Amino acid sequence: MITNLSLQNFKGFGYPGQNIPMNRITLLFGANSAGKTSIIQSLLLLHQTITEATDPTTVLLPNGTLISLGSFREFVHKHDLDREIKIGIESEYIDSMCFSFRLQNNLMEMASFEGLAKEWMTTNSKIQNWERIRFRGENADRNRYNMNFINYVETFDQLLQQPNIIEDLIKEVQRRKEFTERTLKLLEGEMTQIDKKQLIEEEDKDIYSHKMMNFLVTNIFRSIKEGGETRPQDELKNLLLYLSPQDFEFTTDLLKFTTSKELIQLFNEVITSIKEKRISSMLDFQEKVTISNLLMLKSNFTLEKNEKGKTPDLQKEQIKKLIFTTIFREYFNIPSMKKNIEYTRKKINHQLARILFLGPLRREPERYYFFSGNVPTDVGKKGDKTAESLFYSKDIQEAVNKKLNELGIDYHINVTPISGETKDIFSVRLLDQTLKTDVSISEVGFGFSQILPIIVQSYLSTDNIICIEQPEIHIHPRLQTELAQLFYERVKENKKLQYIIETHSEHIILRFQKLIRKQQLKPSDISVIYVMKEKEGIICKQLKLDQKGDFIDPWPEGFFDEAFKERFG
Repeated sequence: MITNLSLQNFKGFGYPGQNIPMNRITLLFGANSAGKTSIIQSLLLLHQTITEATDPTTVLLPNGTLISLGSFREFVHKHDLDREIKIGIESEYIDSMCFSFRLQNNLMEMASFEGLAKEWMTTNSKIQNWERIRFRGENADRNRYNMNFINYVETFDQLLQQPNIIEDLIKEVQRRKEFTERTLKLLEGEMTQIDKKQLIEEEDKDIYSHKMMNFLVTNIFRSIKEGGETRPQDELKNLLLYLSPQDFEFTTDLLKFTTSKELIQLFNEVITSIKEKRISSMLDFQEKVTISNLLMLKSNFTLEKNEKGKTPDLQKEQIKKLIFTTIFREYFNIPSMKKNIEYTRKKINHQLARILFLGPLRREPERYYFFSGNVPTDVGKKGDKTAESLFYSKDIQEAVNKKLNELGIDYHINVTPISGETKDIFSVRLLDQTLKTDVSISEVGFGFSQILPIIVQSYLSTDNIICIEQPEIHIHPRLQTELAQLFYERVKENKKLQYIIETHSEHIILRFQKLIRKQQLKPSDISVIYVMKEKEGIICKQLKLDQKGDFIDPWPEGFFDEAFKERFG
């Protein structure tokens, strides 16, 4: 569930930005053109980018199947191309991401992003006082970001107070150094038969023990015994990779930036620094991350490739920091930034991918329909796949008929092929329960075509975020209150379902107030947002409800007071 949306410099939202608290049911109220639709459009923009962008370098996809926002100039606040658009998402798991977009050399790019990751990765850490990890990335070059943790560790001095910490770190660096030396020999073809036998004999040591390595070891024994030189080196390479893939890949990656001889010397210098307790100066948690298509992350070393055969002194210091920071992180089980960001990205992207949109004016029904062959997951933004959803699923058809009966709508839906031979061409017929007359859905009142897609989508979804604009259009006031009842019933039955509804209907909010008063709905399950436009931009005000369903915060003047004015004005 999305629990908060923040917007800055997006369309009518200016600076400073606005926070929009959201809940299982979020109602967006406000005058016409106040900015309610912009709230939904910001979510659709991110959803559209994630689900429709085919080019991995696409940062934002403003023009797609759901919305068409035009160029960056059209949806940045006041058409000011020097402004950065910020869109932030927070999930129910406390994880959050905020993205800043800008126009650079006529191309959209992500200027920066920051987030908050819940402390799930540090469960087994030796550090017990972490709760959440905050990170931020600044755009250093196109789609390449220098990442830093903001509150990664309160103080490293606390860690160094642990017993035997210096000795343990030295042992760990020494172990990695020995592994690196052996790997370098192997990669450079210098490993002798004695080295190979020694490696096998060390199988029982903790560093090399592994229950699943017997097959590789047997092959190496056979190769050494037969004196063959065609396979042992490949087998040894596989063994090293199998025994400790993280160590092996780390060593081979470092060789891109320095020479073999210099690398071993740098390990020795790291050990010396630990003995001298110069630890803080060697820690560097900055990582470089490549980002495209909103949040496709790829972590990279922050070093330049070594092409001259000699490593510059400054780069040597960077490599030493990289060696020690990696070992330090593994020793304390400190999660890598990449893992934290990727996990947060997956959760936020999962929320965005769940978004479905039903627009303010649903399509008029047709006399006949063709089944596309696709399994419908939504009714489409204009409700054009409503009939296909009913045709595909008898369960949905039964649920909708039951709800129509509860709503007092005197029709029973029948979806039937037009003939036995052409089952993919069908019609939606309505049986008038009073007159016992069968009619086409295209022949009934327009209001039925507007409410039916909402009902079908509500039963079609179990874990989606359903955004609906003006569900009350062409619908009788009594049915508007029953729509609110439907939304309540669906979120009660499906804990992962969420509604974001832009509406002008007083009847919808009245039903929710009644449900709270009857203690069927909690005030904490609904978020009522009133949207206003002022000189500095769009303002969003949350109107809270108490346990009796009454508003704690008063309605802004001029809204829902028309009836009073007409009677007594």
